[in-house]
Amino acid sequence: MKLMNHLRIIVAVAIFLMLSGIASEGIAQGFKGKSSVTGQKFKVHKKPIKKKPLNYINSLQIVAGAGPTTYYGDLCDGLDCYIPRWGASVGAQYRINELMSVRTELNYIRLAANDSYGSNVGRNLGFRSDNYELSAVVIGEIFRYNKMYRRRHVISPYYFTGFGFVSYNPYGQDPLDDSWVALRQLQTEGIAYSNFAFTVPYGLGVRFKVNPVLNVSTEFGYRWTFTDYIDDVSNTYADQGGLSEQARRLSNKQLAGPDYSLSREEYDPTYDASGFKRGNPNRNDGYFMLAIKAEYTIKVTRQHYNINSNVSRFRTIKSVKKK
Repeated sequence: MKLMNHLRIIVAVAIFLMLSGIASEGIAQGFKGKSSVTGQKFKVHKKPIKKKPLNYINSLQIVAGAGPTTYYGDLCDGLDCYIPRWGASVGAQYRINELMSVRTELNYIRLAANDSYGSNVGRNLGFRSDNYELSAVVIGEIFRYNKMYRRRHVISPYYFTGFGFVSYNPYGQDPLDDSWVALRQLQTEGIAYSNFAFTVPYGLGVRFKVNPVLNVSTEFGYRWTFTDYIDDVSNTYADQGGLSEQARRLSNKQLAGPDYSLSREEYDPTYDASGFKRGNPNRNDGYFMLAIKAEYTIKVTRQHYNINSNVSRFRTIKSVKKK
């Protein structure tokens, strides 16, 4: 009997607690959105998560530069015969990671050389050429590159290598009237060659940081080419009888007589050098490029906003500004 009474009491208490919870929930629902003091409705806003503006820099850079260029080949193989000319470049660079990036560039290179500045004065040959090169290189960093400006090294050395191709068209000076004539079409050595060649660019550079989006670099590179005809000189003198009159003049401009001198610019048109050595076919031509470059990094600033922004705070600030 006592056990039954205890069970009745426990069940009654449980039913009372359950009914009390339902009633309190209904009351809470009824007062939801109202002030307990004034009874006026208000909206409950979640406290926004404060996020600082996130400024980040993309990995894409625009690169442009200019500087002196020099040729190395059959008409110049020493420091005494360099004739510096100018070149320019424009391209794009993409950073893969902290130690590697890739770059593609379009380069304009003017090259020139003349026997009168070197050791082979009697040959009396010379050329100039406007060249256009398209290249793609991989750049390796010596130090890790950090996109954060303050953490980046002030001076960052790097190296590069890759591949490309160059368009070239050598011109020579006609001894008859000193006019410049395209040599490739004349086939001065009796050999037809293309005006395109593959190149292997490689070199070193040093980058200096200027500001978060701008770097300036000094770069020294060499282009090894797959041709020996950038200067139109490679093999032996062609059979003079098989060349046109203008081709003979531009192919064989040797100074007259064995006792020529630097001050003598005349050549001997009767001298037949057919079959004699004119260049070195075992060594391809190349050229150096020294450039000052600017690297502009495309900057993007992204601001994060919380969707659940504090509207009441915004209204308060707005009202204060109006006053």
